[in-house]
Amino acid sequence: MALPASGAISFANLRSEYSDGGGTSLSEFYRGGSKVRNNYGNNSGIPTSGTIDMADFYNTYKEGTTLQKLEDFRSVRHSGAIWGTIETSPGGQVITANATNIGGAISRYQSSDTCPNNTTRTSQHTSSEWTTIIGLAVMPGGSTRTSPLSPTTGTLVYNSVVNGNAACCAIQSNVPHNTVGNASHTFNRQGSNKYASGGCIVMPGKWGFNRTINTASTSISLASGEIILWGNERGGDGYSTGSWVSSASNCTSNVVTGWWYNTGFWGIATNGSSSSQTFSRSGEAHDAAWVFTESG
Repeated sequence: MALPASGAISFANLRSEYSDGGGTSLSEFYRGGSKVRNNYGNNSGIPTSGTIDMADFYNTYKEGTTLQKLEDFRSVRHSGAIWGTIETSPGGQVITANATNIGGAISRYQSSDTCPNNTTRTSQHTSSEWTTIIGLAVMPGGSTRTSPLSPTTGTLVYNSVVNGNAACCAIQSNVPHNTVGNASHTFNRQGSNKYASGGCIVMPGKWGFNRTINTASTSISLASGEIILWGNERGGDGYSTGSWVSSASNCTSNVVTGWWYNTGFWGIATNGSSSSQTFSRSGEAHDAAWVFTESG
């Protein structure tokens, strides 16, 4: 909860907001220290040295709202928050567009893939002291692993595979996303010349599984602050793609599509608006779609 935007702010208010056990000096709250981090919250007005007073803390916070966290994700999703596997092993590429095509799977024969996410995030803004790392994969006859994600710290809170074709897993880590360090998502797959693709997504906040979406759905309603993830693998040669999109402000969608033999796609969409929004399915149906909510 943010500190007041006007009026009196007490030391008790500061200690409560920034989880301080008993500090009595404002100098303990300079920006860049252990209590008030750089690139964290809307605290750019708090000085790093020199004169400091209570008015510097108006409307600042330690843990932002769900919509603030989604705004942070929207601003960095093309700068390394979303990585996808490429057709080498191991390897990955930063997803820099809303729709990304990855192909050439006929050259693949290994029985597993690893998708890294090793972006340097120290200059990125965050609104949360939590990070959720999400792994996605689509592949014929595959499965998730017992420990599919390997960040520096964190607890596996979700691990699901549907029909051996689409997988989703999530780890919650009690560190800001701009200090979480490297992460990777490893998933099993059919060891032959079949398509396989995976993603490793870094989300500010503490996100957890809420519900699945019927695979036949052509439109869905996402509450304010919800996100949806999906995956699909299908037999056949050629191009395969499908996504969930909304024309509403602050709603985003990213999809990674496949091209080659036994193709597929996976992606993520977010409702960063202040009200429920309808998302329509574009392209093919999915094997599975998972809705996550933020439980900060």
